[in-house]
This record gives sequence, C-alpha cells and structure tokens, in this order.
Amino acid sequence: MPGSKKALDLAVSIGETMLESGGEIYRVQETVGRILEAYGIRDYHVFVVTNGIFATVNERQEDAASMVRYVPIGEVNLQKIADMNQLSREICTGECGMAQAFQRLGRGRGSAQAPGLALALACGVGSAGFAYLLGARLVDSVVSFFLGMLLQAFLSLASNGRTSKFIVNIAGSALVTAGSLLLYWMGAGILYDKTIIGGIMRLMPGVALTTAIRELFDGDYLSGSIRLFDALLTGICIAIGVGAAIKACQLLGGGMLPLYETARDYNTALGVGGVCVQAAVAMAATMAFAVLFHVPKGEYPYCALNGALGWMAYIYCMERGMGPAISCMWAALALTLAARVLSAIRKMPGTVFLVTGIFTLVPGAGIYYASYYLIVGNLASFMEKGIEAFKIAGAIALGMIFGLALPQGWFNRLGKWVQRSHFQK
Repeated sequence: MPGSKKALDLAVSIGETMLESGGEIYRVQETVGRILEAYGIRDYHVFVVTNGIFATVNERQEDAASMVRYVPIGEVNLQKIADMNQLSREICTGECGMAQAFQRLGRGRGSAQAPGLALALACGVGSAGFAYLLGARLVDSVVSFFLGMLLQAFLSLASNGRTSKFIVNIAGSALVTAGSLLLYWMGAGILYDKTIIGGIMRLMPGVALTTAIRELFDGDYLSGSIRLFDALLTGICIAIGVGAAIKACQLLGGGMLPLYETARDYNTALGVGGVCVQAAVAMAATMAFAVLFHVPKGEYPYCALNGALGWMAYIYCMERGMGPAISCMWAALALTLAARVLSAIRKMPGTVFLVTGIFTLVPGAGIYYASYYLIVGNLASFMEKGIEAFKIAGAIALGMIFGLALPQGWFNRLGKWVQRSHFQK
C-alpha cells in the first residue's frame, strides 16, 4: 500500500486538474475522496472551493499529511475532466497502479488541444448556427461566421497574456459589435442585431451558469454563489462591450440605429423541412461548441443530439404559446435528463453533454437588446429585456434542477441495461 502522502498527492493532483478545467466542486471533492479510499485511507478531510483544494489524511497518526493547492480557474477543457474521471474509476477498481496513474496524470495534463485554426472555424460555425436559429438570414449567418472567427482569434491572442477575463469579455463583445456595424454602414444589407447576437455566443456564460446550478443543487452554496456571480458579471461585461460599441458608432456619425427585433426570437421557417433544417443547424452549432470546449471526439455526435433536442423542445413549447421562460425551463429539463442518460451509457461526466447542449438556450438575444435599449435611453424596454433575460436564466436553472433531482441510480440501471442489450446483439 503506498504512503499516505503519495496517495494524497495523486488524489489532490487529479482533483486540481479537474477543477482548473472547469469541473464541478462536488465532482472534484468526490473524486479525491474515492481515490484516497481506494488506497485504504479512511481518515481524511477534503474541502474544495472554486479556486482551491484543502486536504488532510490520517490527522492523528504518524503518517499524517496535508496539502493546500491554489487552483486558478483556467479554460474549460472537458477532455481533461473526462480523462481524470476515467483515471479515478480505474484507480478505484484496481486496474491502474500508482506509478501508472502518475504517468497518465502527466499525459492528461499535457493533452493536445485542437489547433488554432480548428478553434476559429468551430467558433465561426457555432456563431453562424446560433445566428440562424435566432432568426438570421443566410447572409447574416455568413457574417456571423466571420465575426466568430475574428472573436476566437482575439481570444487566442488575449489568452497568451494576463489580461483580465472581464476586460477580454468587454473588448471581445465590442469587437464583434463594431465589426457588424461597420458592415451595416458599408451597405451590406445585414440584420446587424442578429449577426451581433450570433457573434457573441462564444462569450455567453453557459458553462458558469451550468456549473453554478449543479453546485447549488448539491448544497455547496459558497462555490455555487461564486460561480453564479461570475456568470452575472460576464453577462454584464458583454452588455457593456456591446453598448459601448453602439454608442461609439453613434458618436462617430452613425446616428440612431434601426432595431430589427422581431416578435419571436427564433427562426420561424418551420414546417417539416424547416424543422429538419433547424435540427441540423442546432446539431452543427452544438458540435462546434463541443470542439471549443475540448470535448472528447467520440462524444461529438451525442453532444450534437442533446443540443438539437433542447432546441426542438424549446420551439415545440414556443409554438404552443408557453413563452420564452417556460419554454426554456422545459427544454432545459429535457436536455438535462438526456445528458444524464448519455452520461450513464457513455460512462462520461454529465457535464460533457450538459454544458454544450445548454448553449442553444442561453439568453444572448436578451443581453443584446437590453444593451441596445439602455444606449438609446429607452429605460422601460431596457428593464423589460433585462428582466426577461434574468427570467430565462432562472427558468433554465429550474429545469436543470428538476432534471438533476431524479435519483442517479435510475440512470445507472438504464445505462447498464442499454449496454447489456448492445453486447447481446
């Protein structure tokens, strides 16, 4: 049996990798505890917060050990979370020894990411797809594609320095807005609001919102509140960047910009053909964001299916007059349940499917329109759109909570049944 300090180092290092890659607090804490138990350590205390891990083992014995790790929040990397999750499973089942576990930990920390061009293309496809889903025409979607690529190039450059995340969000949203307005003034004939909404989807705090809700649901109110506040600040920064760019363009002689807001915030080209096209676009956009968040390649199709399911559920509810907030609640419930089913079948963290799927529902349009109305001085409409965006975010949270409330054992049994049926064939 390995020494307590070595076992603690391995467990905390795996937890550290998960936490810095966007893993939930409960998952990190549970993983560290299970690894320690796998090495025969029963006397341990593990406390995980948003940016730190505190752990002690065998506190009253001669081989007592303790560790504190500061973990700065890094880029979301679902591949690393999945790799560490699988490594911890194999440690717990005895399939992986400690020396091998340290080697795999080192490889997992340095796992290759998609090249910059692939990330730029993925961001472009995701931006174009979401713009189309939210009512853009083909030409507007093409513009959003190039704006998304421009934004990803900017984010890649900014990540090489130590620029504040909030400054990056403000500058990135301002860059997308300015680029769209420039094309509009050049006579491109675009619906600039749709191109902006599609372009800023990469910045939307879908990951922070998803993680916050899961942590609050698991009773970790401190970390959940921090993540939720981070999501709120990110939304405010995006609004500031969009609003500042619109105001600057007005002061430079652009005058009052027309508003193309429609009664419905989704593409109304329905019917059988229209629905099939929207489902395909939702799948492509979700898969593009799966690339951006470094999802394991084998899970791309399942992420895409979950995103399409959420969007189709949203449209179904909207067409029956339920309103944006209630529609988002039912859609979030549907994709949360689907994510848990896929997690059990694919032996992957549910976060892999949930984080990517939720992007079809985040209130990017509400943030944009609230910013626009604030800049033009229409405070009544600003309040209306701002409250609507908060209602949608709350409805998404409620749908996810309902989906997470069901016992995990149900999904585990379903996953085992599917696997048995697959192998029997």
